[in-house]
Amino acid sequence: MKNFFKKKIIVKKGIDFFLIYYKLKYFYAKIKCLFYLNIINKIQKKKFLNLIINNKKKKIKNKILNKTFCFNKEIIFNLFLLDEIEKINILIIFIRKILINLSELEYKTIFYKNEIKKFTTLGYLYLYWNNLLNIDHELLFNFKFKNSILSNNIFNFIKNGKNKILNIMKNLLKFKKIDENTLNENQNNNLSLVFFLISINNHLNIFFDSINSLFLNYKNAIYLNYTFNFNFFLNSFKNNYFKIVKNLENLISINNNKNIENIFLESIYFIKINLNYFRKIISLIKINKKKIYLINFKKEKIFKNIKKYLIFKKINFSDCNIIIKKIYDYIKTKNISIYNITLYELNKINKIFKKDFFYKISFEYKFKKNNFLGSDNYQQILKSIQRAKYLFNKFLIRFKI
Repeated sequence: MKNFFKKKIIVKKGIDFFLIYYKLKYFYAKIKCLFYLNIINKIQKKKFLNLIINNKKKKIKNKILNKTFCFNKEIIFNLFLLDEIEKINILIIFIRKILINLSELEYKTIFYKNEIKKFTTLGYLYLYWNNLLNIDHELLFNFKFKNSILSNNIFNFIKNGKNKILNIMKNLLKFKKIDENTLNENQNNNLSLVFFLISINNHLNIFFDSINSLFLNYKNAIYLNYTFNFNFFLNSFKNNYFKIVKNLENLISINNNKNIENIFLESIYFIKINLNYFRKIISLIKINKKKIYLINFKKEKIFKNIKKYLIFKKINFSDCNIIIKKIYDYIKTKNISIYNITLYELNKINKIFKKDFFYKISFEYKFKKNNFLGSDNYQQILKSIQRAKYLFNKFLIRFKI
C-alpha cells in the first residue's frame, strides 16, 4: 500500500483532479478504520483497496471512489492544506535560518537605506526581514491549528464505535482535535488563510523592493553570485505578486466554494514560487565590503558630522559654519578628501580639533554610540540575533506539537 501512495499521480487542471491523492489517503484511512473496528475482515479490506490499485484508468478510479464512499470535501481540502502548510513552513524555516546567519555575518556591514534616509547595517536589515517572516510564521501556525480539526460528521454511515473510529481517523490523517466543524469555523479558517496570504505576499514585496534598491545603489558592490539575473527573479515575482493580489480581491465577490478552493490553490502555488525566489536570492547575494565602504563615503554627509563634533565641543553655530567653510575651502584647494587631511592641518584651521575627531566623524562611531534596545548599535544587533535564535527555536517546537 505504501508503494501505491509513492506512485506519481498525473493531475489534470482543476481542484477535483488535483486533490485525488488526498481522496485516496482519506479512502485508505476509512478502510483502515473499518478494519480496526472489526466491521470488515482482511479479505474485504483487500477488496476495497483493490478497487483503486487494480483500476488503471483515473476516471474509473474516481467513479469507484465516489460511489463507494461519500467524500467530505472539506476534509479532503483540509488534507491538501495541511500538506501545503508543511511545505511553506519548511521554506520559511529555511529562509529564516539563512537570514539569522547572514545577520550574524553582516552585522557590521554599513549601507545607506533610502526608505529611512540614513545609514544602517545589513545585519539589522536581515533581522528586520526575519521579524516580518516571524509574523507570517505565527499566522501560518494559527491557520494550521484551525485547520487541524476533524469534524464529527465524517462517519455518519457508522452508528457504532463513532468515537473510537474518530480517534483512529485523527491519528491516520494527523488531525489535532475532534471538534464539530461549524460554518462559522470554516469561515474563520478561510479568513486565517487569507490573512496569511496577504501578510506574506506584502512582506515578500517589501523584501524584493529592498533588494532591488540595494542592487541599484550598490552596483558591483552587492550582486548575485554566478550568472543569475536579478531582474528575471524580480519580474517573475511581481507577476506572481499581482496575481495573488487579484485572487485575494476576487475572493470577496465569490460565493462558490469550488472557486474559492481554486483561488486558494493558485495563491498557495504562487506564494511557494515567490518564497523559493527569495530563498535563492538571499543564498546567492555576494558583498564586496571595500566597494560598499567607498560608496558609503560618497553618500555620507561628512560636514554634518563635523558640525555635530564642533557643537559637542561647545562651539557656536555661527563659528561652526565659519570653521566648516574653511575646511571645505582647504580641501578644495588641496584637492584632497576630508579623510586624507591630517590633524596637524586641521589644527592650523582651528585648535579645537583633537585626536578623537576622525573617530567621531566615522561610520563606526555612529553604530557604537546609540546603545539602546532595538537600535542598530553593533552590540544591540548581536543581542537581537541571540533573541531571534531563541524565539525561532521556541517557535519550531510549538509548530511541531
